[in-house]
Amino acid sequence: MATNATSESTYIAYELIDKPFPGLLTKHRRRLIIFTCFDFCLIFLLWILFVMTKSIHWKEEMMRQINFTNGRFFYNSLFDLVILSTFRCGALTICYACLKLNHWMPVAVSTGVTTLFDIPKATIYFSQRHAGYPLEFAIVVCSLLVAYIEVYLYDSKTRSLISVCNSQGRASNAMPERCHEQSASAYITAAELTTDNESDNGASFLQKSKYDTTGLVESPEWYIGKAERALNHGKYWRSQLCSWKKVGHSPLLLTHVDQLYGKVLYVKQIFPVQLKQLFSVLYSQAETCPMWHKEVLKYKVICKLNDNVDITYSLSAPSLRGYIASREFVDVRTVELDDDCITIGSISVPYGTVADGTSHIRGESGPNVAFLTAIDENSTLFEWFFNTDLKGNLPRSLVQRSLVSFMVNFIKNLENHLKATYG
Repeated sequence: MATNATSESTYIAYELIDKPFPGLLTKHRRRLIIFTCFDFCLIFLLWILFVMTKSIHWKEEMMRQINFTNGRFFYNSLFDLVILSTFRCGALTICYACLKLNHWMPVAVSTGVTTLFDIPKATIYFSQRHAGYPLEFAIVVCSLLVAYIEVYLYDSKTRSLISVCNSQGRASNAMPERCHEQSASAYITAAELTTDNESDNGASFLQKSKYDTTGLVESPEWYIGKAERALNHGKYWRSQLCSWKKVGHSPLLLTHVDQLYGKVLYVKQIFPVQLKQLFSVLYSQAETCPMWHKEVLKYKVICKLNDNVDITYSLSAPSLRGYIASREFVDVRTVELDDDCITIGSISVPYGTVADGTSHIRGESGPNVAFLTAIDENSTLFEWFFNTDLKGNLPRSLVQRSLVSFMVNFIKNLENHLKATYG
């Protein structure tokens, strides 16, 4: 249960309601199994309707349909498609519900077998010797269609907490051993969200919040390199904007699916302030962000690595009326200064617990890169690439809507703050 710092109301976050108990199937698996049962019921029902409507002597027609000894069974009967549907339903249920396999091979095999069977079946069955009843077409088409829908419904993203922790960073570089140990306790999933986690880790040496804490990080070079790679990733995205999909125009909002980091959002806006003024608000005075952007509850620098690189902690406000709980992020942040362009980049890194008395789900940010470009003395172009993983068992549509809303509100709140500060 999470509580909004700005409200006395109490709510249960969506992911805590929908998270399955240990040993039960995830909602993606349940959806696939239910659809395979629907697959069998649909094909069987269509076949029964076809038999009943083809002839008034439906009993004789049914016996003819299921007569396997007939040498022309494949040519004259559609009952083999019912058998094929039974095979799909049984195989996928056994593999994904009973054995709980986490591999795409079973659904790929069932779809491949269906395709190889249905295409010759349709070619032979609908020859000139068959008039083709509507139900006959429906049985063949539905048999092939539902097989490919089952491929679409398959979701292989269910992984254990250990595999998630071992894959933190998503870059190919190996992280320090101490970081692995800290990340296992720092990244909290929705199922583990309890207030005990924070108290158990209360003695962590990384909980101190001083600006001269470089020594608390065993390998600053790894963090600095991580930040530099995030900047380079943002520069690459910027060079590919012409191929991105437009999803909004006020402000300009683009989206793209990156092979490594997933969905990335891009926003563009011109602010009537000087470059140094915008930089001061977004970087030098970033810890005051919660004062003008209410969707951020907390932002602070917790570790300074060098003059241009530090580690920050941020806490987002609950969104969608509490369906998505607060998320905490620990990012390494860097800045690259030029005369007419300033680049600010950040990305999540493994870090110990940042205790504040409550436990929060640890989100994971991909490369978040902002480009500040001076247009003239009194206007600055702001471009922001935003990528994050909220973790938890959340529907993609809810996450997408929440992130888009966050970016649009950020631009509006930033614009209002700049007007109030600089006129």
